Amino acid sequence: MPVSPLSLQPKDAIAFFRSKGMRTGFDYRDVWQQEHAQGFTVAKAMQVDILTDIRRALDDAMTQGKTLEQFKKELSPILQAKGWWGRQEVTDPLTGETKLAQLGSSRRLRTIYEVNLQSAYAHGNWQRIEASKRAFPYLMYVCVLDSRTRPQHRAWHGVCRPVDDPFWDTHYPPCGWKCRCGTRSLTRAQVKREGIDPTAPAPRFPMDEVTNPRTGEVSRVEQGIDPAFNFNIGKSPLRPITAQPMATSMPAVPKKQLAPAVESFLKSFGAEAKGRILQRDNWPLAIGRELFQDDQGELKTPRPDLLGYLLDVANALLRYDSVEWLWGENAAKKAVLIRRYTKRLDKSLVTIDFSDGAWTYDVRALSDG
Repeated sequence: MPVSPLSLQPKDAIAFFRSKGMRTGFDYRDVWQQEHAQGFTVAKAMQVDILTDIRRALDDAMTQGKTLEQFKKELSPILQAKGWWGRQEVTDPLTGETKLAQLGSSRRLRTIYEVNLQSAYAHGNWQRIEASKRAFPYLMYVCVLDSRTRPQHRAWHGVCRPVDDPFWDTHYPPCGWKCRCGTRSLTRAQVKREGIDPTAPAPRFPMDEVTNPRTGEVSRVEQGIDPAFNFNIGKSPLRPITAQPMATSMPAVPKKQLAPAVESFLKSFGAEAKGRILQRDNWPLAIGRELFQDDQGELKTPRPDLLGYLLDVANALLRYDSVEWLWGENAAKKAVLIRRYTKRLDKSLVTIDFSDGAWTYDVRALSDG
């Protein structure tokens, strides 16, 4: 969906843009995926004054409705005067390697302008979607059907899901560089009148395992989604640091049974909406819906057989008796560190393990003796 500053509601776009902190990064992958929702960054803008100049120019473009050409005309001489322009030799702080890299240019300023305005639009639009979901509970994926459309995006065109469906955790546009897709909000009456089936399965494509060479972070991304866009910019900023449910071979719990249990768990922490950070023994612990979502955003629990004990697990995390670090093995038989929380209840012992970006729990009955 093409974005112009005139299409943005300033209160939505500007509030989001100004809420970001500033993050310097040599490579665009130094600040990755959901981190962009929290930090403003421009690759190779390692000086704070350069980053500040670019940020100020973007802020002006949003508040004053400036076009791309106005943005470039005003910012280019500022960056040129400070020497941040053209191809220059720069040193990568991560590797110490000196490289010939592109700093400022007309093409780069276009990318900076479009990506930042598009992300501001997407974030602001999602807030409006959330605010109006009682009246418009459904969302439809809509793409531009022309020769430039990615085949996967074309396949998702017309997919309709409830606003709260996990599909939108990874498929809320934009789903890649220069992605022009958008969404359409629908009422229940519209869905019925147009004969739309919001339960029909969405087309799925193979998952690729992607390693960020800058951080070593490994993520699984569905083909058709660029790795840097594998998240919903309007949702919780805690997802990058929230553990996922540890994989299990046990049969999955039906969503209609799991969903209310998850809601009760989150309410114990006051984390129903956007999650929260708990400080546990000087260690931050992210609590949010992502604790119960797999790589594809599907609702899961690490222990389907112990679903009835989720409130005990919440109690254990809030009021644990002990916490310790242990060595263990992951599914690949590699040594990993486990952070274990333990809570003794009246008739049971609850343990919760966090390890290697995943979590699980166990509940054991205590003998009367």
